[in-house]
Amino acid sequence: MRLIFVHQNPLPSPDPASLQVISTSAALAKQSEVHLIASKGGHETIGDYYNLYIPNTLYFHLLKRPTIDLPYLRFTWNLPFYISSLIKILQLVRMQKIDALLVRNLKLGHFLLKWRRFLNIPLIIFETHEIFTLSFRDEINIRGKNPAKEKKLARRESFVYRNADGLICITKHLSDMIRDEFKINKKLLVAPDGIDLDALHINNHASGIQNRVKPGKTLLYLGSLHHWKGIDVLIEAMKFMPGIFLLIVGGNTERINYYKSFAIKHRVADRIHFEGFVVPGKRFEYFSIADVCILPLKPIHIASYFTSPLKLFEYMASGKPIVASDLPSIREILKHNVNSILVPPDNPESLASGIRFILENPLFAEKIARQAAVDVLSHTWDKRAKIIIDFIRSYGHR
Repeated sequence: MRLIFVHQNPLPSPDPASLQVISTSAALAKQSEVHLIASKGGHETIGDYYNLYIPNTLYFHLLKRPTIDLPYLRFTWNLPFYISSLIKILQLVRMQKIDALLVRNLKLGHFLLKWRRFLNIPLIIFETHEIFTLSFRDEINIRGKNPAKEKKLARRESFVYRNADGLICITKHLSDMIRDEFKINKKLLVAPDGIDLDALHINNHASGIQNRVKPGKTLLYLGSLHHWKGIDVLIEAMKFMPGIFLLIVGGNTERINYYKSFAIKHRVADRIHFEGFVVPGKRFEYFSIADVCILPLKPIHIASYFTSPLKLFEYMASGKPIVASDLPSIREILKHNVNSILVPPDNPESLASGIRFILENPLFAEKIARQAAVDVLSHTWDKRAKIIIDFIRSYGHR
């Protein structure tokens, strides 16, 4: 089988979507030939940057961004990338038979589906990570209302879901909601994200990280600092956990500075360390100093129904106990008192209570952590790739 995966974001780059795409592509390439078209990112080699094994059946086609130095000209890379990727796809199709094309960016998917009659590719599969219209509505309090933009987004999303040959959804709730919202009657595959167990086990030893934390119990949050991730809830919860230290790994400077000020306001800044961004290949090192891993998501659409966090599977594989928000998307993977503690979302006192229970009951903590490590074996990137390959083969492509 020969596949094309088109991804607009740069490779390599700090972007979590790029980590998910390269992990999926590398796993798919163990079972098929994969051509990955993406924007060209940094100068590091992709395998080293992500600490990821790259099969020799994964071929990169990295498109350079044009250099434009005109301060008064507003320029977006979207259209040039769309056109360049379309040309590259046509070149690949002329040279060899392509069985399917995968894409997860909505605008890019819309563009390619509009031009599909020229592509001579039997299947276009769209991998969706959210219902974009609902996520847009959740952002109204931040961005303000924009009815025209929302209407345009809804038309684009409906077109993609109706015209793609198949849809890959990262949660069952997302799959069910797409069927209901868009009256879709086609094949939908539920394929949560995954974990590279080899990379975790090779790189789970701290290298000087202990110097950044204080003696005592340490909580770990690993990942981006978007508002729906619940970092404010976690920081507020620190008021109810004296003597506990929090290590936050990830985020950009703007979000870190915001939450530093938030921590100062709540008088817990002396017990919180913001490590900042770390390259993906180094993220596993932080598990060695963690006593509890935290996933404090907020109850909005993207967190409640759509998310399949990479950090969740990494937490499970780390062998450390997990305290997470009790949300439908998370309950697809975690079970309360079995492989985690689930607490009411957006509630600092409940979060603190769950964490304290873990710390005060070490045998129970060890039990649920051990079960999580067993359960995550069903969620490797290789197993995810297999069900995607089987999904494509279900259309009659071998």
